[in-house]
Amino acid sequence: MSIRSLKHRSARLFHGRFHGKFLWRSAEEQPWLDMAPVGREFGSPDYERFVEQDRAEFQTNLSSLIKVSSDLAEARVGDVAADKRQDAVNVQIALQELGQRVSLEVAAEVWRHYSNSLMACWMSGTETIASAKMTLFFYGMNARHGGNGDSTLNANDSLKN
Repeated sequence: MSIRSLKHRSARLFHGRFHGKFLWRSAEEQPWLDMAPVGREFGSPDYERFVEQDRAEFQTNLSSLIKVSSDLAEARVGDVAADKRQDAVNVQIALQELGQRVSLEVAAEVWRHYSNSLMACWMSGTETIASAKMTLFFYGMNARHGGNGDSTLNANDSLKN
């Protein structure tokens, strides 16, 4: 075989590797490519409906969290501690941006409820309004409040802190 025919042959093989019927894939890649799509993919025709369902579920979870926190705030005696006041103000503003008007005491209870769900007395993360809002958004999307779920607290548990 001449050099020219070898070059043509290798060019065809190389071109066929990426543009032919057979694509070279590792054993690791193939299961990912063969996986069936799930219903909530961005390309789903029901995407808008899923977004609305998620938004409604978030608002329901957030309203439930506000109710639990309001009950806890009524049971707690005294004002918000001075070292937690700025955090509570940021949480209050974040909740207003998420469509919930609450008092400073309720905002402090919302953050205390979030912190207790992580087995902490008072979590950081409220240095800015944006970080508080993002944390509350993810917490509201993933937590159930007021039922028998893992993230629920009764007033006695929360008042111990």
